Amino acid sequence: MAGILLSCSCDGSTAPGIAHNWPSIAAGAGFSCGLTQEGTAYCWGANNVGSLGTGVDSSTRSPARVAAQTSFALLSPGGHTCGVTTSGVPYCWGRNPFGELGDGTDSNRLAPVAVSTTRRFSTISAGDLHSCALATDGTAFCWGRNDIGQLGVSSDTFQLLVPAAVYGTTKYRSISAGESYTCAAATDGDGWCWGYNGGGQLGDSLYFFVRFPVLVEGGLKFESISTGTDHTCGVTTVGAAYCWGVGTAGELGNDTLGVFLIPQAVRGGHVFAFVGSGERFSCGLTTDGVALCWGDGPSGELGNLSTSRSFVPLPVTGNLRFSSLSVGKDHSCAVATDGQAYCWGANATGQLGNGTTMFSFVPVPVGAPLE
Repeated sequence: MAGILLSCSCDGSTAPGIAHNWPSIAAGAGFSCGLTQEGTAYCWGANNVGSLGTGVDSSTRSPARVAAQTSFALLSPGGHTCGVTTSGVPYCWGRNPFGELGDGTDSNRLAPVAVSTTRRFSTISAGDLHSCALATDGTAFCWGRNDIGQLGVSSDTFQLLVPAAVYGTTKYRSISAGESYTCAAATDGDGWCWGYNGGGQLGDSLYFFVRFPVLVEGGLKFESISTGTDHTCGVTTVGAAYCWGVGTAGELGNDTLGVFLIPQAVRGGHVFAFVGSGERFSCGLTTDGVALCWGDGPSGELGNLSTSRSFVPLPVTGNLRFSSLSVGKDHSCAVATDGQAYCWGANATGQLGNGTTMFSFVPVPVGAPLE
């Protein structure tokens, strides 16, 4: 087990103090964000060119308030951060070399800026260098880097600085922007993906990359799909989990290693409410609130007191029951049924939010916000 550092102010952060309830929490690439009951946004961890949205470029090991005078309904941290307000207005902040913030520029932003659109969005997803969102009518929009089709606009335009509609007339109920590709679940349950497919992450065996949505093979009906670095996982409408793409560390959960071009059933017979894809691991939340992880866990990503790989889902330590779960690049966060937020895994930049930089093999409570 990793040692626990109770207090350190080496980078100007304070110890987290008492634990805090976070109704919503999300894990990104080296940082995390959470929402209070009132919709106030806080972020913590790495602050590369403004990922935390605090108005300054300093990192923090404890939750710091995002510099926005608005209430958010959801947040999506990736390589940058995006969110949707309670009235459906999209904002993004952080690095922006390819227009992934959607404000019509390629300038980095230390604080939230409105995405350049008149549409109202129901959800949003920040990928590595691009972003995607769903309008309230289910139409998909993407913006940012498009060198290998990750925007799905059927164009070879290298980048788009403002949202553009994804090609086709399909309406979607969930969307997830990954490292260099995107996947979405349609309102009829069909899975669609577009962008880079060098590791089979699109679930399509024909293309190396594609600039328009292609159907995920296998005839499955999905409730949601989650993209990672080079593997993808989804939950069907009956709660079965499937993963596909690069599975060389066990991240597909199919009890074997390899690269799989079409969806593979996750072993164990669990009924899932959600499954998320990280860099070389995956985690899922069952319908009865149990968190399970599988794949590679050198920094505690599996949350099970071990750094060993697992090719099948294993329970996260602690006998906790969770109401929501979010999987980042190399850490995860979840909200317990009592409202307390926990994170586990890598913590070199303070992304666990407990005032330390010690990675954790088990869930640790996220601390109270900095005032």
